[in-house]
Order: sequence, then C-alpha cells, then structure tokens
Amino acid sequence: MIATSGERKLIWDLPVRVFHWALVVLIPYSWYCVEVAEDMDRHMLTGYVILALVMFRLAWGIIGPRYARFASFVFSPARILAYLRAARDDRDEGRGAVYAGHNPLGSLSVFALLGVLSLQVSTGLFSSDEYSYFGPLAGLVSEDLSYEITTFHHLNFKVIAALAALHIVAVFYYLLGRKENLIVPMVTGYKRDGEGGMVPIAGSRLVVAALTMAACAAAVCFIVGIGE
Repeated sequence: MIATSGERKLIWDLPVRVFHWALVVLIPYSWYCVEVAEDMDRHMLTGYVILALVMFRLAWGIIGPRYARFASFVFSPARILAYLRAARDDRDEGRGAVYAGHNPLGSLSVFALLGVLSLQVSTGLFSSDEYSYFGPLAGLVSEDLSYEITTFHHLNFKVIAALAALHIVAVFYYLLGRKENLIVPMVTGYKRDGEGGMVPIAGSRLVVAALTMAACAAAVCFIVGIGE
C-alpha cells in the first residue's frame, strides 16, 4: 500500500498536465462532433488541435523536465515483468523515487496512446468522406488509398477508445485497490513522498513550452496549408 503522508513534491509540470486534460476533453469531443453532431468542420478543427498537442508532447518528451522525458520512463521487458509480479503480490518494492513519474505499467499506456493518437491524426489528414469533406492532404493520394486510410482512421478510433477505457480502469484500480491517487497529482502536479526519495522538478519551463507549442501550431498550419 502506498503511503499518503510525506512532503509534497512537484513531479508533473504544467504542460504535461494541460496536455493530459486537453486530450480528456478533445478526444470524446472529436467523436461527438462527427458521430452525434455530424459537424465535420469542428471534427477536423479538433483534429488539428490534437495533432499540435501530440507533436508538442513528442517534442516535450525530449526537452521537457525530468518526468516528462521519455528517457525517464523507458523500461526493459524484465523491469516491466518484475513490476507486474510485485503488483500481483501486492508488494511495493522499487516504487519510491524510481517511479515518482510514470511506473512501468503507466509507461506502456503513455507510449501506446501516443502511438495510436499519432496514427489517428496522421490518417485524418488523408481521409475523406468521398462527397464533401476531405482531409487537407487527401488530394495528395488516390481516391482508393484515401478510402483505405479513412477506413483505418475509423477502426483506429476503436483502439483509442479501448486504450482510454483501460487507462481509466487502471487509474481506479490504483485509487481503490492500492490507495494511490493518480488523479490529484495530474491536476496539481504534486505528489506525496512517503518514502522521502522522490526528486522534484525545478519548474515547468513555461517559456520553452510556449515556444515549442507555437512551433507545433505553426507546423500544423503549414501542413494544413499544403492541401489548399
């Protein structure tokens, strides 16, 4: 069981938190736009925003603070299996400073979601409904290929929905089963360091984050402009 007392330490920077909660809102909203409201304009606009966010997160995984960096949560298969065995046996070994950020199981979720989201926004650029709505890059491929890409785009969303559901289940498993609240730290950025071994980040690097996000937004505008 995870200790709930201890010093509060800043672990999650603001850009990571904004990215996380923006996706929580934008992914279901994007689905709503196309499946319920039948508003492809809003669906495509939402897709552009998600594309910029994914590009930002990929860059932030290289230049961001400690726990935002991919290098901080790349684990070997043996490490992941050891963590799963410890979780199965309800043991807490190795869960201190090493896993102040994403634990081995959480890292799989992050990489899987980033992977399928990258596929989703990329295929969306080449998709079309064959009638009135075309992705900005749909004209660069044949109609048949655009149709195949659109089919994949629809199927891939089911994968995204499944991974998101699994992520939610895992969060509540940790909350109810292991008494570890993963939600509050992703809101405030702070975690309780019950073992005294977590190394906090110095700050959120907001200027660097703003410049990076601006560059990603400009890149999306450039990509969208190619098809015009």
